[in-house]
Amino acid sequence: MRALEDEGVDVSAVRRREPPTRTSIAFVEISDDGDRAFTFYRSSPAADEMLSPEDVARETVSGASFVNFGSIPLLREPSRGAVHRFAQLANELSVPVAFDVNLRDHLWESTAAAREAVDPLLDRSRIVKLGHEELRPLLETDDPAEAARLLLGRGASLVLVSLGADGAFYATDGFQGDVPAFPIEAVDATGAGDAFLAATLVRLADAGGRGGKRGWCERRPSGAARRAPWPAPLSGP
Repeated sequence: MRALEDEGVDVSAVRRREPPTRTSIAFVEISDDGDRAFTFYRSSPAADEMLSPEDVARETVSGASFVNFGSIPLLREPSRGAVHRFAQLANELSVPVAFDVNLRDHLWESTAAAREAVDPLLDRSRIVKLGHEELRPLLETDDPAEAARLLLGRGASLVLVSLGADGAFYATDGFQGDVPAFPIEAVDATGAGDAFLAATLVRLADAGGRGGKRGWCERRPSGAARRAPWPAPLSGP
């Protein structure tokens, strides 16, 4: 916590739980061929699973550039309810919701259960980021453009699909395209998707991502999105 505060992170909304509840820690082992294996240190339930809707205050969301979450807190209550509360407050306060799905098949009892938990949050999100491998189980398509069409039709304003070594695909209701990956020698992909979305959100926030004169999207009452001025042109290769 002190290290986060030293970096300027606001930790006022952090909630603590008494032992034996633990903060989850992931250990990543990288094999010679680049594959990753994860070992988790956590209690049952873990501290992150104990976040409840009552822990989510309106003042925490008010004034934020974005509300961002993934699908892992949706695994069980009460954290699932907390995520829905975050999204509800964000929608009420016109704070854009960014959903980095980050589906982990092995954590769910079935693909159907994962889809049932994820699907309602897609309707509350203005930015949706998916990996290519998540399209089929969640949207029943392998085509990033088709996935974007489905999500834009449900109210998203920006859809991002990471394509690994092939770069990334992006789409709004006004334009779409793809960006090639940087030519690198990959050493460890841990956190790459997190950094990808974080950089996008920082860029949008710096350009006035919440709306107003420099805003980039608005949500119609019907749930559809209308494109407003984009902070900077996006272009393909």
